[in-house]
Amino acid sequence: MKKYECLNIVQVRKKIMELTNTEVMESNEKEYWRSVCYTIKRGKENNYDTVEYTGGDDQDYEIWIGWDSEHKVYLVAVELIQ
Repeated sequence: MKKYECLNIVQVRKKIMELTNTEVMESNEKEYWRSVCYTIKRGKENNYDTVEYTGGDDQDYEIWIGWDSEHKVYLVAVELIQ
């Protein structure tokens, strides 16, 4: 699973959109990803989360988002669920 570095939450959303073939992200989706990123960044025990997501191509994806506190970047990986 290839992980992509993102400097901020906007880049996280753009990378998710790109990897899941999503053209437009609704404002409630944007808010959802923002809350996921904040929770991960502030997490004491876990600095990552996995979320199932249906992309713009109606395929189901597993999205892994992590926070690298040493380099201060978010990490994003996407896998197609078969």
